[in-house]
Amino acid sequence: MDSLLEGQGKWQLPLMFIWIFFFLDFTCTHPLLSSPEESNRTLNTVIHSSSTSHISPCLTPGEQQAPLHLSVTTRNVAVVKRWVEIASAEEIADAIDIPCPIGTALCMAAALKKDHEAEGRALVEILLAAGADPTAQDTQHGRTPLHAAAMANDVELVKIILDAGVDVNIRDVHNVIPLHVALARGAKSCVGLLLSAGANCNLQDDEGDNAFHMAAEAAKMIRENLEWIMIMLRFPGAAITVRNHSGKTLRDFLEALPREWISEDLLEALSDRGVHLSPTVFQVGDWVKFKRSVMSPTHGWQGATHKSVGFVQSVPDKDNLIVSFCSGEARVLANEVVKVIPLDRGQHVQLKPDVKEPRFDYMLLVLKPEV
Repeated sequence: MDSLLEGQGKWQLPLMFIWIFFFLDFTCTHPLLSSPEESNRTLNTVIHSSSTSHISPCLTPGEQQAPLHLSVTTRNVAVVKRWVEIASAEEIADAIDIPCPIGTALCMAAALKKDHEAEGRALVEILLAAGADPTAQDTQHGRTPLHAAAMANDVELVKIILDAGVDVNIRDVHNVIPLHVALARGAKSCVGLLLSAGANCNLQDDEGDNAFHMAAEAAKMIRENLEWIMIMLRFPGAAITVRNHSGKTLRDFLEALPREWISEDLLEALSDRGVHLSPTVFQVGDWVKFKRSVMSPTHGWQGATHKSVGFVQSVPDKDNLIVSFCSGEARVLANEVVKVIPLDRGQHVQLKPDVKEPRFDYMLLVLKPEV
């Protein structure tokens, strides 16, 4: 084998092993190459061609991918595992982080698409254990394997990568951390895992955005991010007044959202930290309820309660509203109520977790969450 690779460079030796095992795995299942004689004859041809031509046996002429990359692309876990078992530490170190146009083998394994997550996780585990560089970035987007796992909301893969000792705050080429991409993609399972693993909400990317900016900006499409803002506000030293490079703060992003999306809990949490949103502007048709902090409304309850939800029937002036509750019309002060998200026909709903027996029976209700 040494003479076979003479002049090709010692780094190619472990990849020749991969090529042979990849080939053997292929020939065992290929109907045209099922006989031992045909397999040996074709394998000898491959080896002979590699040793007599100037083309590296580690690369395919078209794609410039090494056999290790090919094995990952075809999700051939057994081949990669076998290579790690038989190659020396030096051989593995020389070959494992060789990039192809897509990225390193580890980047490729972490980015395996839906329905192949199991093979991707196995490959990532093998490659990390063999010493693959966890900070390597894919060529197209500059993402590390942890970024790819977070973006795909693959909790198991994120755990594998973190358990291998990878920094939860690892940055990509744009200084984006995995928490940022998880929030931007609505990968809620991974957001929780990354936060519990020590993700820093205050770290800023090249645009000056931190996790609060990311979550609030993406909330236009991913409303659940507002709940993550609530959770991140509990972290000591939460940088909620920092401006990004466009001059925007968390408050600016929240002001751009429909006010009914901002829950009373979030409003109170922001207020406790000195962040106050502009006064709510009410319009006819808005759905409202009394604030929890209002113990005795200025104009009285007028048949309503804290649980009552009504719609604005008219706006006499900026300070007063006429609201229609089930109990009848009520005059209320604008600063004593908050907007709530209206329920329209066709919307998905679910019972509150603390409701054991619905007032109007279960009827056609399904307990499985729909939103």
